[in-house]
Amino acid sequence: MTSETEALAILSAANVFAFYLRVQRGGPTGSSSSSPKALQIIQEQTFRPEDYYAWFYEGPQWTTYAGGILMVAVILAGVMFPLWPPILRLGAWYISIGMLGLVGLFFAIAVVRLIFYIITIVVASPGIWIFPQLFADVGFVSSLSFLVLCLCPTRS
Repeated sequence: MTSETEALAILSAANVFAFYLRVQRGGPTGSSSSSPKALQIIQEQTFRPEDYYAWFYEGPQWTTYAGGILMVAVILAGVMFPLWPPILRLGAWYISIGMLGLVGLFFAIAVVRLIFYIITIVVASPGIWIFPQLFADVGFVSSLSFLVLCLCPTRS
């Protein structure tokens, strides 16, 4: 490139392939005036030197490729289950029985806590829930926080 007109011609030609997008600066994203301003993509993607442009880069896609290869390998291994050596088939059976036992234990705890709650409604209204966050979308430690609070009260 030797002149500005050549540069403008190349940028206009590259704009067709959407290597960069024409954007407009919007208002602040937060309540303060120093918060970053949102970018809005303009529908008409023509090149003009006085406008703002953004380049959206998604980074390397190796994790997507690795995940795809891993998924194909797992499916292939599952389909070839009859060809596995007997020790691996026995290990898969133990793992499946262990998971079935955990699901059964989960249901048993749910039934026991419901029965306990119904009994405590009659005896000590409004009732006591054991494992109060059993069905909540929290981690294992958070679901047992009620027990920790009951067993280890804070000292005053």
